[in-house]
Parts: sequence; C-alpha cells; structure tokens
Amino acid sequence: MNKARISLLCCALALLLLSSCATITVRTSEHEWEEDVYPATQQDAEWIFDEDIHIVGRVLMVADWPISIVTDTVLLPYDWFW
Repeated sequence: MNKARISLLCCALALLLLSSCATITVRTSEHEWEEDVYPATQQDAEWIFDEDIHIVGRVLMVADWPISIVTDTVLLPYDWFW
C-alpha cells in the first residue's frame, strides 16, 4: 500500500474511533436535557455552536452528528419510555 492509502485508512479509523462520543456522554451523564429524545444530537449542536470550543472539536462534532442522529433514532424507544 502506498502512503496515501495508509494515511486515508488512519484518518478513517481515527474518525470511527472518535465518533459517537456525544452518545456516550449523554447516556452516562446526570445532565437533564430539554427534550428526552435525541439527546446526543442536542449535545452535538450545543458543542458545534459553542464559541468556547476549539475549531478542531467543532469539526469532530460535525463528523459525530450523523452518527448521533442514527444512534438516537435506534435508541428512541429507550429514551421515550424510560
């Protein structure tokens, strides 16, 4: 494999490993959200538009946002009833 493929593979792996951090954060924290549904998506939106967070963190949250939407949708029955 050439260096470009290895770099692309490393970046994709890092993105995969860093994703869903909002889902894990909201499911393990004691914070009460405004809405009971889609809490990880709410967290990502708060972090993306927060002026105190560095641009690198915002980019990671933008990458995490679609994954949070999918996991929040899968966990919707849990959030809705429990």
